[in-house]
Amino acid sequence: MIQVFESIKYKLILGLTATFERLDERHKLIAKYCPIVDTVTLQEAQLNGWVANYKEYLVLIDVEDINLYQDYNKQFTQHFEFFNYDFKLAMSMLGPKGFMNKIEYRDKLCKDNPDMKSEILKAITYHANGFIRAIQNRKKFVYEHPEKIRLTQEIIKHRPDSKIVTFSANTKMAEAIGVGYVYTGKEGKKKNRITLEEFSTMSSGVLNTCKLAEAGMDIPGLSVGIMLGVNSSETKAQQTRGRVIRKEGDKTAEYFTLVINDTIESKWWQNSHKNDSNIIKIDSENLIKVLNGEPYETYTKKLKNYSYRF
Repeated sequence: MIQVFESIKYKLILGLTATFERLDERHKLIAKYCPIVDTVTLQEAQLNGWVANYKEYLVLIDVEDINLYQDYNKQFTQHFEFFNYDFKLAMSMLGPKGFMNKIEYRDKLCKDNPDMKSEILKAITYHANGFIRAIQNRKKFVYEHPEKIRLTQEIIKHRPDSKIVTFSANTKMAEAIGVGYVYTGKEGKKKNRITLEEFSTMSSGVLNTCKLAEAGMDIPGLSVGIMLGVNSSETKAQQTRGRVIRKEGDKTAEYFTLVINDTIESKWWQNSHKNDSNIIKIDSENLIKVLNGEPYETYTKKLKNYSYRF
């Protein structure tokens, strides 16, 4: 894209996009040629009828096995503390350059105690491996919890005439939903193309995705979105929601984000929705009431503001 700006002659450029910021951060290069001069908020778009009439729900899920997550989190904190809560430092101990970084960090720690080099290197390796293992265990707990599958299936069951898209963090969860089409990198380009073509012509049904559908996918008629794999990215949140709330006649839409309560996932959701004010917070019990069209109560407890050390 940068080559386009540099190779053509122009007087003025008009750029329009729903999400300027890119996950690969190339928007910083684009800003050199097309700086932002005006922004339309989602609330403004709603008031002007530029997006579909919709309701967005944050579903906070209390799970019985939360003690398992708490154990993972204790392990995470223990290993993170060893690296003085420096995420970049801890992650540098892993990967292709991990060994050399361990040696460098060991020498720094052993500056005044050279006889401790062997023991310190073992400790660095132990905590680096434990750190990444704890991160993976926490992610697996929140991203693959069976309660998310159960509630997703409930939403699908209660919206039989809707065209539904689900957003999972990985292929395993997309497949585990067990209803409708699966659209992931595992399926291959040809099969995915056929899947999208078939699903696009349907008036109702389910498309279960992970990552591939976060941006650039345009399927007519989507009226329900279910997010099972939230992270801290505002761009991802805007892009996935945007798949569902596009203006199409008098369409109304619903967007559900499923979050395991009292976990780091709550913090990720807060980070990715800093500028969103019209989201309805409910628990699992009141989700069923929403789906049944019954009176429901919103979640009034303040979400935990987890510290950086979490």
